[in-house]
Amino acid sequence: MTLAVGDLSDRTSIDCAMVGVNGVFSVQTSSPSGLVSDEEEVAQGIAVTDSAYAAGVAHIVYSSGGAAGKGPTGMGHFDRRCCATCS
Repeated sequence: MTLAVGDLSDRTSIDCAMVGVNGVFSVQTSSPSGLVSDEEEVAQGIAVTDSAYAAGVAHIVYSSGGAAGKGPTGMGHFDRRCCATCS
C-alpha cells in the first residue's frame, strides 16, 4: 500500500494524487477548528469526491464525526449531501 498525498485546496494536486489509486479515505479539516470555513470544508470534500470519481476510483470513504442524524445541524460539513438522490 502507498499513501498518496494532495493539497485539499488545490484540485490539480488532488487529481495528481488520484492517479493509480484504488480507494480513498477522505478526512477534511473540520470547520469548527477555525482553520477553514464551512464553505471551504464542503468544497474540499466535493473536490476529493469529484476527483476520485473522474479518476475511476473504486472505493471512497468520507469520514466525519458527531452530530450525524436525520435533521440539519447548521454546520456545512455535517449537512452536506453527496447528491440529490441521497437521503
